[in-house]
Amino acid sequence: MKGTRFVPLLIILGILAPAPSAALQADYLDITVDRTGDATVTFEYTLSFVEGILAFFGAVGPGQDLGKVMAAASGGEVGHLAESAGSASFPVTGFAAVSGSSPNATYRTPVINLSWAEEGWEASVLAPLLAPDFSPRVTIIRFPDAYSVTFHDELVIPNTTHTF
Repeated sequence: MKGTRFVPLLIILGILAPAPSAALQADYLDITVDRTGDATVTFEYTLSFVEGILAFFGAVGPGQDLGKVMAAASGGEVGHLAESAGSASFPVTGFAAVSGSSPNATYRTPVINLSWAEEGWEASVLAPLLAPDFSPRVTIIRFPDAYSVTFHDELVIPNTTHTF
């Protein structure tokens, strides 16, 4: 009985299999660091039709995957994920290392390597069907004093150090 719920999914994939299509596009990644080094991460993305169906069935979850990357990069803990169609938001405790205190506190964010997603995707059964782009078009890292750093189309977001 459980397998019958995936029959419509298999039919749709069978119809779309001959034609590779555009896939996940990472549109915007916003990382807002607070005074303690914790961060709020907001991720906006666009899914293809096929991925939308897979997300409906719970087979893909870009927000959850990004949460795992953030936890691994920072050694921090990812809080409750708020996910809706095309976006996800979650807190990450201990995202940035903080040394010193105001007025000379130094914040250092970790390297965020999104290339793991591309490598994993290439080994996926769906790789011939979809061509995802895991590098966010725009990534912004914001610090508590309103200073920010912006990156464009970077698959590996370098660590950033800021003192204020």
